[in-house]
Amino acid sequence: MNWSLADLYEAVADNQRGDMDLPLWLALATNATRILELGAGTARVLRALLAEGHDAWGIDIDEERIALGRRRLSEVGLDPQRLLSADARSWSAPCPFDLVIAPYNLMGLLDDDAAFEVLTQTLANASSASLLSLEAQVWPITPDPGRAWHHGRTDVEVGGEPASYRETVVEKPGGVLQIGRRFRLPDGSERQTMLSIRVRPVDALVELLARTGWMLAAPIVDEEGRPPNDDSKVVYLTACRS
Repeated sequence: MNWSLADLYEAVADNQRGDMDLPLWLALATNATRILELGAGTARVLRALLAEGHDAWGIDIDEERIALGRRRLSEVGLDPQRLLSADARSWSAPCPFDLVIAPYNLMGLLDDDAAFEVLTQTLANASSASLLSLEAQVWPITPDPGRAWHHGRTDVEVGGEPASYRETVVEKPGGVLQIGRRFRLPDGSERQTMLSIRVRPVDALVELLARTGWMLAAPIVDEEGRPPNDDSKVVYLTACRS
C-alpha cells in the first residue's frame, strides 16, 4: 500500500499526543460559542471537539492531511466539511470565532515571519472577547548547533496497522530542530521523512503575541501543568486581545 505523508503524520501525532492534551482544549471550549482550530491536520483535536457537540471548525493547508482528516470525521459520523482547506496566514472567516486554538506543532513549523502573519490574521478572525490558546516547543536550546541525539524504535499504528519508526534530532542554528524519521511500514517497506521545528524561549513567545495584538490571559503552563522550568519541552499559552 502507498502510505501517504498524512498517514505518517497521524501516526506520530497519535503517539506523541494521543488524547493527552484533549482535556485542555475541551475545558477551554466549555465557555466558547464558536471554535477555530489552526493546523487541524488529520482532525485529532477537531474530532474530539465535534464529538462533544461544540460548534468547531478546523483549517489546514496540507491537502493530504485534510483528505485523511475528513475521512476520520466521516468514520465516526461527524461532518467532514468542518475541516477546511485554508492558509492561516491569509484566511478570512465568515464570522468571528471566540476561541482559536493551535495545538501540537503548528507554531514550531512556522518561521518568525509566518508566525507573525498567522497571529495577526487570527486576531482579525477573532471576536472582541475571544481567546487564543496555543502549544509551543520550548526545548532547552544549547549554544552548540550540530548536537544530535537518537531515539530507538517507537511502535505506532499507520492506518490501523502496526508499524514503527526511529528518530534522529539535530540542533541547527537559530533554535531549529531538524527531525529525521525512518519508518518501517506495515508491508515491510521503509520510508524516510524530514521536518524542522523552531524552538522559541517563553519570553520570545510572549513578545510575539504582544507584537500581534495579544496579551496573556492565564498563567503559562508546561506539559505537566507546571510553570515552565528547565525540564519543560512544551508550553501552553492562552491570550486575549490587548
